[in-house]
Amino acid sequence: MSTQTKSSSRPWLVFIGCCVLSLVGFGLIVNTPGLYFTVLGETLNVSRTQIALASSIMAIAGAVTMLFAGKVMKMLDSRILISVCIAGVAALFLAQSFFNAVWQFYISFALMGILYVIPISLAPSVLLANWFESKLGMVMGIALGLSGIGGTIFNPVVSWFITNLGWQTSYRLTALILVICILPFSLLVFKFRPDEAKGEQAYGHIVSAAVADDAQAAGELPGIESKKAYRTPTFVLLVLVSVLLQIVAALVQHVSSHEIAHGLTLEQGALVVSGIMFGAAIGKATIGILLDYLKPELTIVIYSAIGLAGWGLMAVATTPTPAIAAGFMAGLGQGSCSSPCRGSSASPSASAITARSCPSSPCLARSPPPSPSPRMAPCSTPPAPMCRRWSAIWPCTWSPRPAWSSDSVCARSRKSRSRPSEAGQNRFQTNVYIRNIRSIHE
Repeated sequence: MSTQTKSSSRPWLVFIGCCVLSLVGFGLIVNTPGLYFTVLGETLNVSRTQIALASSIMAIAGAVTMLFAGKVMKMLDSRILISVCIAGVAALFLAQSFFNAVWQFYISFALMGILYVIPISLAPSVLLANWFESKLGMVMGIALGLSGIGGTIFNPVVSWFITNLGWQTSYRLTALILVICILPFSLLVFKFRPDEAKGEQAYGHIVSAAVADDAQAAGELPGIESKKAYRTPTFVLLVLVSVLLQIVAALVQHVSSHEIAHGLTLEQGALVVSGIMFGAAIGKATIGILLDYLKPELTIVIYSAIGLAGWGLMAVATTPTPAIAAGFMAGLGQGSCSSPCRGSSASPSASAITARSCPSSPCLARSPPPSPSPRMAPCSTPPAPMCRRWSAIWPCTWSPRPAWSSDSVCARSRKSRSRPSEAGQNRFQTNVYIRNIRSIHE
């Protein structure tokens, strides 16, 4: 028997705080540094390449920090940890307003790369996965999608600060906005997970003794070990796509300087970057809709073609309107790499990367087992391919056999080979992918 616990307002406060983290934190910390490259190069008498090296240093520091950020977040109080990181980033922005040498920016960007990873890259996903069991896909999509909206808003705002108030004042205002908007949530709201001893529960939490018993009695889980999975072509291609996506994200930092070199003003260059951010937000939202109606391969090709056309047009555009339109197309193309993968044609060697890699995965114990129909005949053949189609992509992905009897699944697949609706697949896969974040970082 399953009972749903009474919900409280705490999960929704966490959701609002995560929206602010993505909108303000990602919008200012990640999306606006490139606006300063031209003016800093002129002020410090260095080339744009030298000052842009600071962003590369920040990215490298962030990548190294991500390796152990999940363990740190689990060990320390997330409210204190996120608050210290945001306060540190704000202090660095304030200090940058007094810098007069390029090496000082190298050091500050390295420190910023260490500090921003936990609150901006990691915290929204982990906190929402801990505080939501129902509507998880919806809140995650809204919160993470706001990062593009933040870039759309703050690029013209920061460019106006730089042009009319000076780059030093712009850095100081950026620090002030971060402190005012984020610290109240980080200090008061961002608890790592619900405390059941105090009666706190995730939104939509379902108490089900049957599910817990099934999870404990499952024994050895199906699938292949992570060491073998890491050597599959699927995993290698996913890593390659992730690297290429980060390269594209890094190129965005140079767009405003590129447009200035082509005769546009800083404000116009910032609008081109805003076009990219807005296009990325639209791409993330619309690709999920298209995936419900078109094959994943075709959808990705369409978005990639639009993105390539946008970058090509942006390279030759010399007036604001075509450049902004090209930026929107380039951002729209990023949607193909921003949505959760769906593994529509996974090879057999990588078709079942399951919770054997992390047995504590919540993916296998959240959905109550369906009651088998009396008309279903037992059998011992494997479940239909639909049961495995998502498991080639992410560790700890869903497999029905630990929670459902293989006989009932097999009987279902015999009775009807039809796949569930594409909309249902997309929503379910998104929730599974997001829930795995918790296990991966624990």
